[in-house]
Formats: sequence, C-alpha cells, structure tokens
Amino acid sequence: MSTLVETEHAWRALTLGTDDDAADAFADVDSDRRRVYRELVHNNLLGVLKRACPHAVRLAKDAFVDVANHFLATRPIVTRFTRQIPGEFTTWLMAQPSSTLPDAAFAELCHFEALEIDVLLAHTSDRAGADLVAGAQLVMDNSARLAVYRHPVHRVTATTTTWPTPSVVPSVVLCFQQAEVVVVEALSLALGKVLLHAAGGRTVDEAVAAVVDEAAAVGTLVEPGLLRAQLVSLQRRGPVAGFGGQS
Repeated sequence: MSTLVETEHAWRALTLGTDDDAADAFADVDSDRRRVYRELVHNNLLGVLKRACPHAVRLAKDAFVDVANHFLATRPIVTRFTRQIPGEFTTWLMAQPSSTLPDAAFAELCHFEALEIDVLLAHTSDRAGADLVAGAQLVMDNSARLAVYRHPVHRVTATTTTWPTPSVVPSVVLCFQQAEVVVVEALSLALGKVLLHAAGGRTVDEAVAAVVDEAAAVGTLVEPGLLRAQLVSLQRRGPVAGFGGQS
C-alpha cells in the first residue's frame, strides 16, 4: 500500500515534474493527458504569481512571465500551500543576478508585493506588557515584517509608469496588519537597526545603546530618547505587541 509521502511524491511528479518523473506512478495514463494536466497546473501557478505581483507584472510586461516560467521550470515547489508560492518565488528572485531580471528593482518589488500577502494572512498577536522599562524585551506582532530595499519599491502605485531608481540611503520598511489592512511604515535606518538588534535577543536598552554607538563611530548623533519614543509609538499602533521580560 502506498504511503501518504509516496502519494504526494507521485502527484508532485505528475503536476510539477517532467513526463519521465510521472511515468512510473501514472504509467497507465496517456502521456498527452499527463502533459495537458501539467500545463493546466503550470498555468494556475503562473496565475498565482501574476496576481501576487500586479505592479511588477504591469511594469515588466511579458518579461515577468519569462522569469516566472523559468522559476517554475527550474526550482521545485516546496510548499503545500498556494498562498506561500509567491514567497518562494521572491526568495528565489532575490538570489538571482539583477542582470538576468527585467530591472534592478524587479526582485525587490516582487518581494514587497509578496510580503504584503504574507502580512495580510498572518494572525496578529495578543498584546504583551505595555510599559517600556529597564530590561524590557521587544515583542513584535506576528504580522510584522521588516524589510530593507535599495529601491523605494514601497512607493510604487497603480499610476507608476517607471521602475524606481536606487535610493542614496536604503529604504527601511515595516509592514504590519492593522484592522485587517496592511500598513506600510517607512522607518529611519536607526530604528530599523534597533528592531533587528532586539529580534536577535538583545533588550531594548542594549539594542538602543548598540545603535547609538554604531552611529557615534561614524560621526552621527542618534538620540536614544527618540528611539524609545518611536518604539512606544509602534506599540500603540500595533507592530510592536508589547515589551516583555522586564527585570
């Protein structure tokens, strides 16, 4: 008797593999029918990617389809969930040389558009401790996603007709869910670094101090009180669930 793993492998071979991959499990099925079914699945997956990245599709036109087809043909789909395929696509894209893509901003724009889907489908967290006191740990909401882009892709809208050009300073973007709507917040580089340090296990005090020291090392002044105030503001708005682990 076939196991569930064997059955899944057989169906993946039929729907996402080559005709040779599916030959053993579906030897009694006409090869033309196998091919037609595989094309239908391929077109469905292509549709998923196009719907996930409408701005990239509009700006890249047919070149988007070429890149997506290359992804589907060369990179095995790992997830069992259709909603996670755009994330796999953009992870793959970010590892590709920009010279092979329609534009240098293409991968980042696709990544941002897929990120919005991930945020919208995430479950928000229960609120944690509300006070920012000494020794507090930052607790981010489950829906919060932090990204850094060389191109201001978060500013692309339905009326944008050209690819965004590189920024002098990278764009730090925090996406989170608020009342079932995706909110996109542009952060300062300093605040973004605080969130990264805190995500790495440092307390808020340690994260703020590290960023202040990093800035001072290059001759820049960062006000720690302002960073703490910005964290409290993020807690009130939702992307920070609270401050836990106070001592």
